[in-house]
Amino acid sequence: MTRRRMLAVTGVVIGFDIVAGRWITHGTAGAQSLFDNVPELDGELLLDNGARIGMSTDRGQIVTRMPAAVLRPGSATDIQKMIQFCYQRGISVSARGDGHATHGQSLTDGLAIETRSLTAIHEMSDDHVVVDPGIFWGDLAVATYNARRRTPPVIPTITKLTVGGTLSVGGAGANVHFGLQTDNVIELDIIDGTGTLRTCSATRNQDLFEAVLGGLGQFGVIVRATIPLIPAPTRVREWRFNYISNADHVTDTRLYTLRGELDEVHSEWLPGSTGPVRLVTVAKYFEPGAEPDGGQYLRGGTIPGVLAIQEDYDWLPYLLRSDALVDPFSNFGYDQLLKPWFDVMLPDSVTAEFIAAEFPEWTPEIMGLGVIDLKTVRRSRVSNPMFRLPDPDGSDIYHTLSVLRTSLHPGPDPAYVEYWLTRNRQMYERARTLGGVRYAADSQDFTTADWAAEYGDRWPELVNRKRRFDPKAILGVGVDMFADA
Repeated sequence: MTRRRMLAVTGVVIGFDIVAGRWITHGTAGAQSLFDNVPELDGELLLDNGARIGMSTDRGQIVTRMPAAVLRPGSATDIQKMIQFCYQRGISVSARGDGHATHGQSLTDGLAIETRSLTAIHEMSDDHVVVDPGIFWGDLAVATYNARRRTPPVIPTITKLTVGGTLSVGGAGANVHFGLQTDNVIELDIIDGTGTLRTCSATRNQDLFEAVLGGLGQFGVIVRATIPLIPAPTRVREWRFNYISNADHVTDTRLYTLRGELDEVHSEWLPGSTGPVRLVTVAKYFEPGAEPDGGQYLRGGTIPGVLAIQEDYDWLPYLLRSDALVDPFSNFGYDQLLKPWFDVMLPDSVTAEFIAAEFPEWTPEIMGLGVIDLKTVRRSRVSNPMFRLPDPDGSDIYHTLSVLRTSLHPGPDPAYVEYWLTRNRQMYERARTLGGVRYAADSQDFTTADWAAEYGDRWPELVNRKRRFDPKAILGVGVDMFADA
């Protein structure tokens, strides 16, 4: 309803002028201003530069898109009210957690929803936990462990990522038994592009459930998630190997994953002055008094198990160890460095070939502060039929290769960005010819035709779901998936 309104709070949004296409605050509303009142909210709707600038970039520091307003919700109801408001007026909306994507996927010039303000744990039992979308996985894991000695099945290596954020992309971890984070969800509360709240699961509103999990924010905003819990271990024994050969590196990653005896397998390449440092790290969970035997679990590898570096950890320090390594970089301006990252999911049979062809050099000058990461996933554990996977090759595993390239100096640096975006596209094209698909948290310019090629024969159904659940296409404009659909 359009009416005149005065409010004695300067800077807080009180309405939207649909004629002028701008948000209205008390400070900008004249005595005779006509505008649509925004709904009453538990949180805040902000126009100040600090809030808007904070939501205008992501981890990549490559794309800048200034939102017209920022919603800092105090409840899921705030999100529902504002999506309804924006739907009626054709205002674009994007929800953002920690902004871990690197090419503007979570950005908008309309309404940005800052989900980090919603971090509550609503319910916890021995077999599940119900949480808000803005809670970090690490905080969730600490809470479930301390309360019940339980853990979510799959936790990302970097745990300062939000539940809603990773469930919208896929969410791979080092654990080899449980697939992706999107395969370990009992139920979601989702607000679609019309502002309708739906409770979804594999048996209830299944079409929206499948589309949202890994759907890059295109079909709805996750406002609550029910995550399964499993018993957490007390201790972890880790073994690390250093490889000379890329082929051996991938061979042992495959061996330790497919054999299924270890709990975690994680591979990475670190740039070194005399060449890359190739590491495979494997782990076995255990209880005191039942320490795992490396001779048994490491048998058959290309490097004898006795040459591995072995360390034991308590569960929580082990879980949070990567954050302890990454956090200090933030104090030295890491967040301002350019990150033209590249992520691709590759069939098992071509991964070593792809790595050898694309990365003959691994110098610090090329990688900056970055690393190359390889996570291996069991195909048989990936349950969502709408999630894109590499072409089948007879193997039960595929690999997610992440080139986490980072500049040595803060941006802007258009030449650096253009070079690596071009290089990323070239790598993607080669990966696609080998049966690979994109893991879309990275830095690439994708068209609707590219997305249609990625989804193949599922694309028409995906377009149909977009039209049903976001008929005005106001959600997820930063991904630009359906612009020409």
